[in-house]
Amino acid sequence: MKQREPVKVSVNPLATDAKKVIEEALEKGKTIVVVGSCEISYKGRASSTLGVGERIVIITNDKALLIHRSYGYRAVNWQPAGCSFRVQQSSNKLEITAVRMRPIESVKVAFDKLYSVSVLDLIDESKLCLYASELDMKKAILYRPSLVEDGFSPITSEKEMVTGFVDVFGKDKNGNYVIVEIKRGKATRDAALQLARYIEDIRKKDRSVRGILVAENITKEAQRSIVSLNLEFRRLSPKKCSNILREIEKSEETEITDYI
Repeated sequence: MKQREPVKVSVNPLATDAKKVIEEALEKGKTIVVVGSCEISYKGRASSTLGVGERIVIITNDKALLIHRSYGYRAVNWQPAGCSFRVQQSSNKLEITAVRMRPIESVKVAFDKLYSVSVLDLIDESKLCLYASELDMKKAILYRPSLVEDGFSPITSEKEMVTGFVDVFGKDKNGNYVIVEIKRGKATRDAALQLARYIEDIRKKDRSVRGILVAENITKEAQRSIVSLNLEFRRLSPKKCSNILREIEKSEETEITDYI
């Protein structure tokens, strides 16, 4: 039985050799990492160019394209999974073009220098369990206010008060002001008291206002404080918020700004 080689690396390859390696890896469904000096052009619903620079180009085994600079965490350009690829060579220059059909668009990476080509045969079958932070929970509520209650309409987030910053400030379906305090884990009595202070700040201006504490769980002490302070509690898991944000990201992943 032939032993699997997880990583094969060609250092400073000629364009002709790199072309052969990349085409074979594409045919076999491998992950490919090319490092070198290149320029990038995008054509589709918009168009963009990026001049020569030393970058890391990744082609995943499901045929997605990611182009990274040596700084930052976001890809400077990308194409989603399911692309078709064309590899061309002239003199010692190499061009890799990723084409997407729906919508029709393409990204061309033209290398004038090649530092390395790596072919990766990696196994990763683990399931990612990613739960949202308090900031992510707030984003999910702003995108989907019904997570708090039906008819809730956010006005602003991080509203400055005398005693701090309100996570989400809005109105309910009856026109009452609502202050939402978010906690990622188990809400404590301190969280309930903080919400009560925000409520008091608003009431000094003679406004009708409700306070809602949102968290995955709540302590018994905090529950008693919620009742005594005439506040409300909504149970919301970070996992649910994380799933909502992933759905939103998928629906927005083809925005033109991601290609410019």
